[in-house]
Amino acid sequence: MLLVRQAVEAVTVKGMAHAAFLRGRGTYKYFWGVEDCPTFRRLAIRGGG
Repeated sequence: MLLVRQAVEAVTVKGMAHAAFLRGRGTYKYFWGVEDCPTFRRLAIRGGG
């Protein structure tokens, strides 16, 4: 938790509006007031032949 706190403080000091916690729903993220944000994945498959 200390490392997460330091990372959030560093982002705040730099004037950034948000910090990305990567994907997943770890409960520790919600302690910091995280709001869920959808992520998307695109997969392109080349046609055979």
